[in-house]
Amino acid sequence: MMTYQQLGDILKLIRKYHQRVRNTLNEAQESTSSEVVESIVSQLKQHENNWQIALSEYGDEGDDGVLNVWIQYVPNDDIQQAVQDAELKPDMSIDDIRQSVIQFHSALTALYRTMKDSVTAPRVSEFLTRLYEMEETVTGQQAWSSRST
Repeated sequence: MMTYQQLGDILKLIRKYHQRVRNTLNEAQESTSSEVVESIVSQLKQHENNWQIALSEYGDEGDDGVLNVWIQYVPNDDIQQAVQDAELKPDMSIDDIRQSVIQFHSALTALYRTMKDSVTAPRVSEFLTRLYEMEETVTGQQAWSSRST
């Protein structure tokens, strides 16, 4: 059986995960004075701002808006597993936190790629391509910064 969801509902789930990541990182930032955690928090805030800008540009179109589009939403098992594996815990080391955040953004990149490749509506494809490119950028930045520390 095919599963369909509105794009807005899928993005709400992603937003909830972003909030959990941010809360855990804020807790880690309070308990340690790590420049790495501060950098991850800063990157995440910037990414969330860009994400919100994209949502506002594409989501304010009433009933015909991109976020109201029904799409097939069947993430493969690898993506679901990566999101579960990326769960942050307060007692994680800085390197584990960084790897989990990178893993999550990699999973989002794959999810956005899958969704953008499955839609035919130009405006929806354009929106998902933008989210995909944003995730690719974040993942690259985080991977690069993990090598330089």
